[in-house]
Amino acid sequence: MRRRRGSSARPYPCSPRPTQVDIMEALIGTPGVVQLLDVQEHSSSVFLVLEDCALGDLWSLLSSRGCLRQREAALGVVAPLLRALVRLHAQGVLHRDLKPENVFLDAQGRVVLGDFGLAICEREELPFLCAGTRDYMAPEVLANHLEGRDWADNCATHGWTGQCAKDCSSAWTSLVTTRSHSSSSSQLQGQAAMLTYQPSQYKTTPIDSGSLAPSAALPSPTPLYSLSPSASSAAAPPQWESPCVGRASLAAAGLRAYGPAVDVWAVGVLAYELVMGRPPGLLSVGIGVDEPAFPPALEDSAWAAFVRAALTRDPSARPSAAQLLDHPWVRQQLCGSCPEQAERECRDVLRRTAVVEEARCDDAAA
Repeated sequence: MRRRRGSSARPYPCSPRPTQVDIMEALIGTPGVVQLLDVQEHSSSVFLVLEDCALGDLWSLLSSRGCLRQREAALGVVAPLLRALVRLHAQGVLHRDLKPENVFLDAQGRVVLGDFGLAICEREELPFLCAGTRDYMAPEVLANHLEGRDWADNCATHGWTGQCAKDCSSAWTSLVTTRSHSSSSSQLQGQAAMLTYQPSQYKTTPIDSGSLAPSAALPSPTPLYSLSPSASSAAAPPQWESPCVGRASLAAAGLRAYGPAVDVWAVGVLAYELVMGRPPGLLSVGIGVDEPAFPPALEDSAWAAFVRAALTRDPSARPSAAQLLDHPWVRQQLCGSCPEQAERECRDVLRRTAVVEEARCDDAAA
């Protein structure tokens, strides 16, 4: 085995076995996701050997091409991702960080979903933390975000002081990444990729989410047992997703669990970005803007209707991944062709584009 080109060790708060490993092992054999080939656990590190995604990630392809035609976007990217989400959600798994940097292309141009560092199984624990990448976070996820003065007030209310409050705020902030368009995204290239996870130091070192590159997908942390409130304080709100956290304790803290609809929201953001070449600014949408802006020529298109449906603010009214697969925008792109042939044609376009981009990068490096 070899370490993938350009790779480096990324921090992971090991406990000692990351949740990501358990989820990826449960997804072995599931089409549409990066496959876990082997796990090697040591006292201070966990090595994940992943399948080869030779053509890199979708972010690199979009960086070179700018955007995709609607047919390629719908059949080559969105439809395969929706099918993968249908399978994940059927097993109770939420990805929570779907974005171009975490969508990879294999040697045939097939799209696969990877980087499960923030994934969670809702059958085992209620998802409620504000986790993900800001441009792709659904309103119900943002609603649970506490930071700045809110954190100070919350810690004071529940008797947390000093380093305890500092650790708690830092850990929550570290779950939210922001995109740095100037930095390169992580890619799985060449031989089978080997990722190294080592114990994190963020228990005592604050992490500024604004400094995180898009490739720094951060996982759900394991419990920090030092974060217990003083004996005289009221019951503290839950700080980590764990089987012992129930809906009643979340409600008492003013928090709500969310579900698979958060991944559907991210698909809506991605569908917009694939066609427009940029995300629609969903942080603004999440806090009150009705919908993203569409070009006048596409205002009433099936694509715009698809994006609006996926970006329905009420998660209970948001369509599921399975329902979006039957959306007119996806069906229209078939143009009378059989689905298998149409998707194969779109994969070929993506593959050729990715190969050209890889050759250009190699020439530039030489």
